[in-house]
Amino acid sequence: MYVCIENTCAKIFFTLESQLIMIKDQQHTMNSFRNDDRLVSTVKAEFSLDTFTENMEEKTHNFQSLDH
Repeated sequence: MYVCIENTCAKIFFTLESQLIMIKDQQHTMNSFRNDDRLVSTVKAEFSLDTFTENMEEKTHNFQSLDH
């Protein structure tokens, strides 16, 4: 729960992490490679989000990736 206060701002930092795991081989059968780190793709990205409150609505002022 949060309270909207007119003309206020917030800066939020967050990280998204995702994994792509191969679960079927080229013949479309389940394989035993699921726990093989060589076949798992992991991506981690950091973002910042700036918001402000106007007319009692929270709006996005700026959203950007912090990855270089």
